[in-house]
Amino acid sequence: MRIIVRTMNSEFLRRIFFFAIFLMGFGSTIAQDNCQNTIELLQSFENERLLQFDESNLYFTERFCNPIILKELHNRLNESNSEKLKIKVYRLLSLVSDYPKNVHFSDSVLKLVDNNSEHPLYAKQYYTKGVAYYNVEDPINSMRAFINGYKRAKRISDIVLTVNFLNAMGSVKGTYSKDYEAVLLNNQALKLMEQNEDAFGDDFVEQLLICIDNIAIHHLEYGDTDSSLYYVKRAQPFIEKSVDKESWKIDFNSLEGQINYYMGNYFKSKEILYEIDLEESNHDYSERLYYIGMSEGYLGNSKKKDSIFKIIYGLFDNKYAYTQNLGNVYQYLLERAIENEDKPFQKNLVKRKKIVDSIENSNEIKLQFLSSDDFSVSRLLNDKQVLQKEIKKKVYFTKVSLVLLIITVLALAIVIYRFRATKRRLKEVIRKGVVPKASNHKVNLIDERLEDVLNNLNSWESENGFLDNSITQQTLAKKLWTNDTYLSQVVNKYKNQSFPDYLKDLRITYLINDLRKNPSKVENKSQIQIAEMYGFNSVDVLRRVMHKKLNVSPAKFLKELKTSNL
Repeated sequence: MRIIVRTMNSEFLRRIFFFAIFLMGFGSTIAQDNCQNTIELLQSFENERLLQFDESNLYFTERFCNPIILKELHNRLNESNSEKLKIKVYRLLSLVSDYPKNVHFSDSVLKLVDNNSEHPLYAKQYYTKGVAYYNVEDPINSMRAFINGYKRAKRISDIVLTVNFLNAMGSVKGTYSKDYEAVLLNNQALKLMEQNEDAFGDDFVEQLLICIDNIAIHHLEYGDTDSSLYYVKRAQPFIEKSVDKESWKIDFNSLEGQINYYMGNYFKSKEILYEIDLEESNHDYSERLYYIGMSEGYLGNSKKKDSIFKIIYGLFDNKYAYTQNLGNVYQYLLERAIENEDKPFQKNLVKRKKIVDSIENSNEIKLQFLSSDDFSVSRLLNDKQVLQKEIKKKVYFTKVSLVLLIITVLALAIVIYRFRATKRRLKEVIRKGVVPKASNHKVNLIDERLEDVLNNLNSWESENGFLDNSITQQTLAKKLWTNDTYLSQVVNKYKNQSFPDYLKDLRITYLINDLRKNPSKVENKSQIQIAEMYGFNSVDVLRRVMHKKLNVSPAKFLKELKTSNL
């Protein structure tokens, strides 16, 4: 079962929209109650001074005054070619005209200020246009106008206007059952208000109560009674500060009664709603009766429910009137009429039910349009967040690019430094040569066996025995009249490396020193031939050993060698 929503004909929404428009007026004077005074005031302004006319004087004039006001404004429009005056007159015409003329005049204002998106009327006029569409039950065009105005208001950083648009869009969404999205919009409005209280001045409390009331209603709409009750309680301190305290008390008490009904507290709901004093002409009167009647039914008082629902039936014209729960009332009374075999009443109820069903079907179609991506609240509210994300992303990529650039520059600097250092080292090596890895000369001369092995090893080195690529630890041990285990121990301890590394170091040292003196030895020879000349079994081994010794490849060493000897 749907919960009461403040529909387009309700006093509540009229209060929201007129209050918001009042906030957007050019002046702060209170609107004239007497329409004749308003007309005389308007007529007293010459064309030049009409630009200073306070439009709030028009907001609450009686409808029968409008033809006279319209005539006066049209006269002004025909008397001047001033663009500023035309904008002002079209603005005033949009406030006092009926649909569709109010939309036409709004478009005229927007067209004239189109070249200046920061014109103070740009966003305001979209609000007026949105309200015009809303009042004729056109939520699609209403939302389009409100969205355009909302974006303009954000662009010029007008907090008051932004909040008004958020509340207005929330009202449209809530009217057509998009209650969750309505809560998002109204919560954003409430957040902005709390962060910018000074921007609203004396109107802060009234605007805040509008936000809180909207949020409480929409929470109740989709069944979150706890959150709805929380916002009702939250409103209480502000109600006491409001200039419209009694109206707000009625509104929030009525809402509390509905909340208790949906929480199953039927007696308390009935008790709260009975205490509210509303005139029969007030739209909320039928809503209050509906919940009282439903509570009486659940408490077993079916006769009271019948009589209350018949009162509701008598309040509405069978052609035009509609509230969200009216269909439920007609359905219940129809079932009772069938039970009581009251055919005339049945016939009348069927007609009314068809009208209500037609309205609800029409609303379903409008709801489908409001569910499209064009009216996505998450996208609308995330516009700024998306922009911020894009900015953050760009800043992030800029930072990353800067870091990568710095790393690249540093890496390039290191490469250049190492290249130059290597070049210097190669020149030094070619000029002076290299020596084998340092040996440990602390030899225990008492050990004759060790002395013999070391002497024989040194003799073998001086004879360049290491150039034999078939030499192994075992074959060398035999040549030195020792065993391979002892030879390994001697090399490890006194040559400070393993036997394979010792052998490679001797070969690469000899290669470097030999070629720096005799570079022509390797002319027209491949790297594999050079490797075999100096005892290496493969080019790969030669490359690894050369890189370990000089940190360059054999090709680079040979190139530098050739360059140095030109």
